[in-house]
Amino acid sequence: MGLVYTPMEKVQMRLANVSISSTLGCVQNLRIMVGNISRLFQVHVATMLPVGLLLGRPFLTLFKCLTQDFEDGYQ
Repeated sequence: MGLVYTPMEKVQMRLANVSISSTLGCVQNLRIMVGNISRLFQVHVATMLPVGLLLGRPFLTLFKCLTQDFEDGYQ
């Protein structure tokens, strides 16, 4: 696939249970397509997440995503 993986680039994350976990490293310039829009991202790799892909605010802003939060926690 021609991807560049840099295990030295780790990020610490504070999880919902207040514990701290580190990513395994970063994949440089991973192309992600949403509909007909394609962009390159620096993607941090992690294990044992309750989701397949965790998107942050920069991604949501770039793709102009709309989010809606409900009182029961559903999004």
